[in-house]
Amino acid sequence: NNKIWLLLVLSVATWSLTAQTQWYNTAQARIDTLRKGNFTVRVKTPEGASLTDSVRVVMKKHEFSWGYAVDLYGNSGDDWQKAIMLRYCNFGVNTNSFKWSGIQANQYNLTYGTFDRTIEWFRYLGWGTKGHTLLWGGSATDSHANPQWVLDLKNDPQKMNEACKERVTRDIGKYKGVVEEFDVMNEATHVTFLQQTIGDSLNWN
Repeated sequence: NNKIWLLLVLSVATWSLTAQTQWYNTAQARIDTLRKGNFTVRVKTPEGASLTDSVRVVMKKHEFSWGYAVDLYGNSGDDWQKAIMLRYCNFGVNTNSFKWSGIQANQYNLTYGTFDRTIEWFRYLGWGTKGHTLLWGGSATDSHANPQWVLDLKNDPQKMNEACKERVTRDIGKYKGVVEEFDVMNEATHVTFLQQTIGDSLNWN
């Protein structure tokens, strides 16, 4: 039975690796067919005559959202971050300020200042915003993914589950109409301390 189980596990792992390899190998073909196309630009003078001179085309706005994670702390370092985002991006997402450990490192003290400052600037630019991340499975010793007080609930899965539910409902409610997108569960398939403690129902719920 152990040999059969081992063979089954190895078969699943091999199938998964093969599927991933096939996906990567065909990625460029999908990009070429789904994301690219030929088009013709006809440029005319104000009088309607075809322009024969050379033309330079500059894209002013992306159809897709482009951004990178940033937190604005209200100091001189913000200027560099803003300059990079203004040059290359059109969408905003935070780095650490909205993570559970950034909002509620202490169970009884909510700290929204950095996140609020960051999304205020995104909104000033008229950009969409993503809140990253409401939950993150983490590990038993990772107080960055989850606050230490949450890790300390490992022997009481029900209380841990209630804390997760409160976190999600409280902060989605707080930013309703302000933040358009949320990462609800970060790295859900391979960083799974919360799920292992509470149960896989955490992902579904």
